[in-house]
Formats: sequence, C-alpha cells, structure tokens
Amino acid sequence: MKKIGFWATAALMALAGCGGGSPLASVAQVAGKVLPLAMGDSDTPPPPVVVDPAVFQPEAIAARPDDYVVVTVNAMGVNEMAHRQQLSGDRATFITQSGLQFTLQDGVLLSTRGFGADLVTTGAIDPAALQAVIRAGEGSTTRIVERLTPQGQIESQRFQCVFTAIGPEEVALALSTITANRVNERCTGPQMIFDNIYWLEESGKIAAARQYVSPSVAYLRFNRL
Repeated sequence: MKKIGFWATAALMALAGCGGGSPLASVAQVAGKVLPLAMGDSDTPPPPVVVDPAVFQPEAIAARPDDYVVVTVNAMGVNEMAHRQQLSGDRATFITQSGLQFTLQDGVLLSTRGFGADLVTTGAIDPAALQAVIRAGEGSTTRIVERLTPQGQIESQRFQCVFTAIGPEEVALALSTITANRVNERCTGPQMIFDNIYWLEESGKIAAARQYVSPSVAYLRFNRL
C-alpha cells in the first residue's frame, strides 16, 4: 500500500476539513453521529448511517490513499471525500463524509443509497462485456437500470449503450492532473438518453468517471486521489 507525503497530506487536510466548499461541508463536522439518509416522499424513514470520523482524518487518508475517492454531485451540492468501507471481489462500497453511500464495480457505478431518487442497481445483461467495451473504447451493450422513485417504487428501464473512444485527455484528480484515455458512453432508452464518461489509466483502471444516477440527482463524479 502506497503512502503519500507531507504536501499531499496538507492538501488532504484541506479536502477533509473544508469539504471542497460544498454546501454539505458542515455535515462532515457531525461525523460519528447517526445521520438519517436522504429520503424521497416516503413516510417510512430509512435505517440510519453511522459515519466514523476517524477514517476521514488526514493521517488515515495519507496512510491508505487507495481507500478514498473524491465525490461530486452538482445537483446536490456535494463535493467531499468518500471512504471505501467494504470490498467484496471487484465491488467496493464507499461512504461519504455526510453519509451518502455508493457501490462501484471496477469503477463502474452499480448503486447509490441516501441520494433520495436512488440508483437501486444498474448493469449490463453481460457484465463482463460492459467492462470490456469500456476498456476497448468501442462497441455496445444493453443496460438494465433500476431506480427508486420519490414514491418509493422501483422503476426498471432498458437502455442500448454505445461506447466511443475520445483519446488522451488531461483530467484533474484530487491531488494531481494526469493524462488518461477518455471513453464516452451514450445510453438510449424509450424515454431518455444519458451520457457517462470514463477516464482510464494506461493499465485500464478507471481513475475518474462521471456516471448517471437518476433524473433528479443527475450525475455522480468520482476521482481517485
């Protein structure tokens, strides 16, 4: 596990402490308390989420930077750190400083929790094919997207998704700027179209991505440190 140095640690202190200027930054100050998840119009409260303040201390982030990403959701005013709280095979579940949760599979967004109109699950009929076309930067696949409506119902939609390699592009991460290969994904369904963007390192690992959640939340972007 790599560690990061003094100046990077100082930058992380700013990230962890100020929340990137997010309107939700003050929520991070109550980390460690029980926080309710964001809800839609349902009267049934979801189970609470406990945020451990220790995992967002600069020393913890500097010691295990691979366990963290920076998350931005413009529609919600979110710009904050997220910690990987669970890893099962190629699936990683993260929790943000304000208690939002999301799951990635090799960098591809699978689900969200606490965003209100949540993404219950999204995936391809052939998950291996989805990962392959992202890394190839060409091809197509079929996605099944299930999301939680404000009424608490699960809505399922099918999308035809086409991938296009844009080529090398500079992308700003949390602590640096790298040149990564950009791949665009356009998904077309009977009622809507959405566009995902992936920035891949030479190894094929997704360093950053902007991915669709729901009509009201719009897109979630994450950057590795």
